Amino acid sequence: NAISCLVPTPQKNRSSVCIHVTSAVNDGTCFRTIKINESSPESATDFFILNACRAAADYVVATGEILREEHDLNTDIQGQHAEDLAAWRRELGKTEPQPTTVVMTNSSELDFE
Repeated sequence: NAISCLVPTPQKNRSSVCIHVTSAVNDGTCFRTIKINESSPESATDFFILNACRAAADYVVATGEILREEHDLNTDIQGQHAEDLAAWRRELGKTEPQPTTVVMTNSSELDFE
């Protein structure tokens, strides 16, 4: 499966994998994470890889800061390849249709409305 070459998945004798996904730009000295907002450059490749990682994940970890800044954050598998990625997720043995979102925060000041 070609996608398995791009996204780490649990291997024999290993029950889990931790993947950190970020979009970055090389500013000439190092790579810097791009803060995603209205002015961020869009990349179909980045969006696909993000969703492939979600398909392989049991959990998506977000911070309270991210949730406060991105009120409409959606960690579901999305996009034009969502159905294929959902099928791949089932092939990986995932029983839940989407990964569970876990929030890390010190303040607990989250508005779920």
